[in-house]
Amino acid sequence: MNLLRSSKIYVNQYYNKNYNSFFLFHNYGLIVQLQTFLDDILKVETTLEKTVIEDLKIALWFHQIGYYEDFENAGNKSISIAEAFLKEQSISVERIDSILTFIKATKLDAVPENYLQKIIQDAAFSFLASKNFDEISTLWKEETNLVKGQEFSKQEWNTYVHSFFTKHHFYSDEALKTWNSQLKLNFISVLKSTKTSKKNKTAKVKKIDKGRDTVFRTTLRNHISLSDNADRKAHIILTVNSIVISIIFSRIFPKLDNPSNAFLYVPSLVFLGFTVASIILSIIATRPRITVGTFTKEQVKNKNVNLLFFGNFYRMKVQEFEWAMEQLLNDDEYIYKSLSKDLYYLGKVVAKKYRILQVTYAVFMIGIIVSSILYIVYFNMYN
Repeated sequence: MNLLRSSKIYVNQYYNKNYNSFFLFHNYGLIVQLQTFLDDILKVETTLEKTVIEDLKIALWFHQIGYYEDFENAGNKSISIAEAFLKEQSISVERIDSILTFIKATKLDAVPENYLQKIIQDAAFSFLASKNFDEISTLWKEETNLVKGQEFSKQEWNTYVHSFFTKHHFYSDEALKTWNSQLKLNFISVLKSTKTSKKNKTAKVKKIDKGRDTVFRTTLRNHISLSDNADRKAHIILTVNSIVISIIFSRIFPKLDNPSNAFLYVPSLVFLGFTVASIILSIIATRPRITVGTFTKEQVKNKNVNLLFFGNFYRMKVQEFEWAMEQLLNDDEYIYKSLSKDLYYLGKVVAKKYRILQVTYAVFMIGIIVSSILYIVYFNMYN
């Protein structure tokens, strides 16, 4: 068993053995999520050696394990636990030191000394750029209240979270490219909340209705999930039909030169036709549609442009987009209007995908049935 797999199993068993319902945020689920973020970064880092990649992943598995034993000094405790585990493995002292150095780089106040440390720190704090950061912050706050046995006020908590955004920024190319925009949006959200709390809500700000907020969040999440499912189904059809075509060309067509195999000719062509049709339909179902990518100030002022969809702003200058987002964030009515439009057009996209997929599956099924019948008929005709 390699070191990475052993580390993953050890960490999983550790969390199961020391399970505590108070830990709503710092738990095994968070570590798994952070690993996916690290994988996204490493996909583009093609020059890294396999051992280095494994060491980065191992460090990330261990970097928060200390919270269960020492909440206030979790970073150092994580290093101690990792060091004890690694010394029991058959690896060099140099490699142990390398992994522990990566873990140290995940501390909030740590300053990365090289690009690898920048990668591990980006992955460790990638949750700050999560689209559902509001939910994460709530779980994080409740966990802190339960573990410390004290109740943080909204102002105290916002100030605490604010420090994470001010002390950390992304370093690696992929993190800057993929998550930096969402990080800024989350920071803006925390900043606004902090300012509102400090002013004790002296300014009258419209409260977003919690029920409507839940409806939008749940519905949008469900529609995105449905869209992902449609893409997966289309991918399955593409994969299956690609295999079928490769079999037809490699196994069946070479046999058609033999007169004794003439019965294969028509059924194979029919099957090939249905297969190609299924592939084309699958591609159409998942083909992205890109809009013009621009908007005018007049559209923003009239609330006629949906800034939540990238297709409406990807050709705009960053200054123009930031101005437009400020108008959006300062207007609850505009926010809900944009969410409604986003949901509506997302629904239309999902409906189109499923409609085409329905036809695709029908074509694929009919192709199998017709081809099977033709194989039987032509086999009997020629024999």
